[in-house]
Amino acid sequence: MTLTVNGPITIDQFRRDFPVFADSSKYEDEQIALYLNVFGPSINAQRWGQFYTLGIELLVAHNMALDALAARQGAGGVPGIGNTGIVASKSVGSASISYDTSLGIDPRAGDYNLTIYGRRLYRIIRMVGMAPTQVGGQNEDMAAGTVIVT
Repeated sequence: MTLTVNGPITIDQFRRDFPVFADSSKYEDEQIALYLNVFGPSINAQRWGQFYTLGIELLVAHNMALDALAARQGAGGVPGIGNTGIVASKSVGSASISYDTSLGIDPRAGDYNLTIYGRRLYRIIRMVGMAPTQVGGQNEDMAAGTVIVT
């Protein structure tokens, strides 16, 4: 079967850029192609500029990681249980470990906080969203090329 990816990023490029997803038996081409085809057209290349390819790839990686989590949960007999969150502590016998999981978490990022890829993507989303936007031509109230920061 030939997979078609309708966008600027190929499955092979995604695997090269994110080698953690290189194992095609664990991360199937069809799954990557699905996300590339869904997310590629949904990101505005002009607005994202230099971050366009990385944005698509991070969005794909984030969803692939969430799918891997769902698959692990499904293997345990509880498919798609949803919001399990980030493990903050673990005990085995008399040994225990705990991490400060608030570092790098943005309360406005929603489910992007669930993976490292989502957290990286959200930082770029914020940068892209904060980029200056040029507003139209000239009139009495506004000089030509006035920049408004959104």
